[in-house]
Amino acid sequence: PYVEWESLEIANGASTKSTGQSMPILARLANRGTASALLYFTCDVVETGLEADIGGYQEVRIDAGESTEVSFGWRSSEVGDATLSCRVLTPSQLVEDDAFGGGSMSTGLATWTEPAEDDSLPMLPLLAAIVVGAVLAGMAMLRRGESDAIVETEEEDLNYTKDEY
Repeated sequence: PYVEWESLEIANGASTKSTGQSMPILARLANRGTASALLYFTCDVVETGLEADIGGYQEVRIDAGESTEVSFGWRSSEVGDATLSCRVLTPSQLVEDDAFGGGSMSTGLATWTEPAEDDSLPMLPLLAAIVVGAVLAGMAMLRRGESDAIVETEEEDLNYTKDEY
């Protein structure tokens, strides 16, 4: 096998996401060799040099003379601009890193922003639900208390009438 990157891009032109969201990435790799290839790749954030959160190593199987697309999500907890750089992992049996192709490729610039306040639950409906729940619980307790009082009164009346006879 001889593997090459054809493209690595942010899918759907969605280059701006909040830190709580996943940015869709589309990778395209080709196998220019005469044997099938099963390979893995990983990605780093260029600006920090740290491993990117792409859900672990991505597995790719490419038949000889074919190309394939792999889509995955990229998450970041850091606000700001960043570039994703992915590289094919070289099998440990090979002495030369580029003996079967591989290499690396980078995306365009992505922008990570703070999550918008609108993404959280609105407080007014939450408070209204709590108040309604408390009122319903109070009404249920009052009804139960009234029914217990009626039962006790009937028992007292029955005991009183038995003593009179």
